[in-house]
Amino acid sequence: MAKLAEEVSKLAFNEKELFNPILKRWHPLAAAVAVATLHSFYGNELKQYVSCIDELSPDILLVLKSAYKLEKDLVQMAVENSVDCEDGGKSIIRETLPYESESVTSDLVKSWITSRTDRLKEWVHRNPQQEAWDPKATRERFALSAVELLRIVDEAFEAFFMLPITIHSALLPDLATGINAYLQYYISMTKSGCGTESSSYVPTMPPLTRCSQRSKLPIVFKRKEKAHKKPRAGTATATANDNDSFGTPQMCCRINTLQYLQSELD
Repeated sequence: MAKLAEEVSKLAFNEKELFNPILKRWHPLAAAVAVATLHSFYGNELKQYVSCIDELSPDILLVLKSAYKLEKDLVQMAVENSVDCEDGGKSIIRETLPYESESVTSDLVKSWITSRTDRLKEWVHRNPQQEAWDPKATRERFALSAVELLRIVDEAFEAFFMLPITIHSALLPDLATGINAYLQYYISMTKSGCGTESSSYVPTMPPLTRCSQRSKLPIVFKRKEKAHKKPRAGTATATANDNDSFGTPQMCCRINTLQYLQSELD
């Protein structure tokens, strides 16, 4: 289709240079009629081609870019060769159906963005639940899933800017909005293990130490020391929780992960 666009463009220029000087003696809009006819022929082929497209690819973008250039050249040619007419050839140009290649490109890129964000959505809903939040998993003591998440985001942006299109700035907010939504979801999942109640990681209060007036200060400290050496139920529970995803080491790993995400996103 891209090659066909080039051939149609060459044919139109030949029509303009070779045949139009002769044919315009009998028809003032000979060049415009020829251009409109060629525009219509290629438009029919392009319509069939676009109807079979289901996903974005470099070849498809090349075809749409070639179609846009061809249409621009044909319209310019029709206007230049109709300056002596009353309406400047606008009546013939109005009869031609536009290719709308930019609109098709925009729709395809939006579909591509949706597929990318859906892939991120699936990952974000699956991986955080499987994360062990082990602070020893990395030297920096944050979760490996955060590294993978930012890798996916970086690849999505890089692939987007590698697309051979001219409307990056117009469609970038769509991609950024979709990625931001699932980044926020991952962050909320990470924060959910940091303890929503202040009492979650606070040990139980020790029993009050009472002493008589005859007791001396060193004896009080000795009694406190002995009391602290006795295991309490609260301490045993905290030790047991160190191995699950909501223990104190895991909470520290989650906080480190949030700090890592903030620094990298900045």
